[in-house]
Amino acid sequence: MLEASDAEAALDIAASHEGKIDLLLTDVVLASMDGRQLAERVVAARPEVKVLFTSDQLDDVTGDDLVTDAGPAFIAKPFSAESLGRKVREVLRKTSGVYPVPR
Repeated sequence: MLEASDAEAALDIAASHEGKIDLLLTDVVLASMDGRQLAERVVAARPEVKVLFTSDQLDDVTGDDLVTDAGPAFIAKPFSAESLGRKVREVLRKTSGVYPVPR
C-alpha cells in the first residue's frame, strides 16, 4: 500500500514507484484537483491502474457520469473495512468498464 497526503504526492508516487500499482483509491473532492483529474493523470501514465472513487458529499457525484453502472467504481463514505474490502476485490476483478469513462 502506498499512501499520499494529497493529489500532488499521489502523482509523484505514481511516477516514481517502480513496482506495479493495482488500484487508486481517491476521494472525488480534493483540494488542488478533483479525484477525476487525479485518476485521469495516473491512468494516463499507468493504464493498468484501476480506480475506486469515494466521497461523503454525494451531491458532488449524483448525476455525474462518474457514478454509472458501466463507469468506475464508487463507495460512499462512511464505509466499513469489510465493505471497502469487498469493493476493492470487486474492482480488481473487473476487466473492463473501470476507468476512464468516456464523456
